[in-house]
Amino acid sequence: MNNNEKLRIVSPVGYASDRKRFLEKYIVRADKNHTSRKPFGELFFNKNFGTPLTESAAGIFLKPLEMVRLAPSANNKQEWRVLLEDKALHFYKKPYPMFDTIDMGIALCHFELTCRELKIDGRFEVLNDLSDYNEKKYVISWIYN
Repeated sequence: MNNNEKLRIVSPVGYASDRKRFLEKYIVRADKNHTSRKPFGELFFNKNFGTPLTESAAGIFLKPLEMVRLAPSANNKQEWRVLLEDKALHFYKKPYPMFDTIDMGIALCHFELTCRELKIDGRFEVLNDLSDYNEKKYVISWIYN
């Protein structure tokens, strides 16, 4: 690595051991919020950002959206927001330094892989007629039939 390069992300590879080492136990105890996630209705919205999406209204997208909710994010910020409209889900992010693009990519991957697993047809597409909303930056949409 050169002096002018920045290490943006480190990702574990492999399988977790059944036995935790002392340092792993210590880190988990020190960061008690690492397992907490924002409520469903705080991340997902129905037709506008003033109407939280309920789990029952999510329909076939309940599991894919739940996988987005459970996706890891830097400092557990979960800065993504999803707006469900007719025939599309629009993904937004609340920008914060450095990790927002990485976190968004992880969330989108969780969504798409779950849709594939459940055989939900659709595709990602950037729509030119959508724009940022308040502090939320439009990223991409999932278009479905």
